[in-house]
Amino acid sequence: MSPGATPALSRARVQTETQITRAILQCLAANRILAWRVNSRVVRMPGKGGRDRLVRFGGLAGMPDIAGVLPGGRACFLEVKRVGEHPTVIQTHLMFRLAAAGALVRVVNCVEDVRQALHDWGMKPLPL
Repeated sequence: MSPGATPALSRARVQTETQITRAILQCLAANRILAWRVNSRVVRMPGKGGRDRLVRFGGLAGMPDIAGVLPGGRACFLEVKRVGEHPTVIQTHLMFRLAAAGALVRVVNCVEDVRQALHDWGMKPLPL
């Protein structure tokens, strides 16, 4: 190895959650699954008399990152996390509520996790 060179693994960039989400949405689209990114945000807005207020956009607190509908009409939700990260208590609570209502819910770290979820849910995902 030449001076200043680093091994390929140390140079590899860790994917952001946004990059993972984009790749997952592409995988779902390739498998002809209607899916979309759920952008949930809370913004502090200035209010009257100097009293700020919080305004929530994009749905319920803790909503999974991706919502979709599988062939046959079953709702599915994917919470995207980087490897080693875990859902918050609020996210976990909402995922349990969604599952109790009959939706298919999964925490995923990568496209392969999504392919496994599709398989578990009775679908045959396209090869990578």
